[in-house]
Amino acid sequence: MTEDADPRHVYRDVPVAIDRKRLLNNGQPSIVACLIQALALRPGAHAVHVGSGTGYFTAILAEVVGENGSVTAVEYDAELAERARANLADRPNVTVVRADGNAYDPGPSDGILVNAGATLLRRLWVQSLREGGRLVLPLTGPHAWGNVLVVTRRAGTFDARFLDPTGIVIFPCVGGRDDADAERLASAYAAGRAGEVRRLLLEPHAPSASCWLHRDDSCLSL
Repeated sequence: MTEDADPRHVYRDVPVAIDRKRLLNNGQPSIVACLIQALALRPGAHAVHVGSGTGYFTAILAEVVGENGSVTAVEYDAELAERARANLADRPNVTVVRADGNAYDPGPSDGILVNAGATLLRRLWVQSLREGGRLVLPLTGPHAWGNVLVVTRRAGTFDARFLDPTGIVIFPCVGGRDDADAERLASAYAAGRAGEVRRLLLEPHAPSASCWLHRDDSCLSL
């Protein structure tokens, strides 16, 4: 919290409190900037911001895609969605939707940023990507720690890599977490080789030595 509402405070690389009771903040600007950069968006693109909060970084996404692009901001919390709608009212290229980002279909997208830690990847997200489009998703285990997965659609297949082996801590994604999946993810991180992940496979197959994190409906493969 700051002593006054002077906008100079947000030029510092510090998280801004949104709801102190829930320890919910705006996110470390330097970290979210890296996530936005990983989307590799171009002017005119359609970006999707899952977990948009009050819309601060949604506005930055809107600047990146430009007036000919568009941003769909998806926020589960009704109060935060309303605040984002008010904050972004002067941006005609932004649409704010109050919905569960795990289930909401944003339509064909060039980049999807999930701005919270999930324990599993939703097929809907990657299937919404246009050719060359990217999903940026923090995959976090039981203690909100994990790594950022970047998935790129290429000719019907999906390249995958982790952004930074040092990992991050991020607020949990409401509706995007499962205790059993969190434990499996933690075990995969502990076993190492996350930096060797290269593909996301959606076709059913038997587990093998090349599977880093295998599920019935998806697999991160070496």
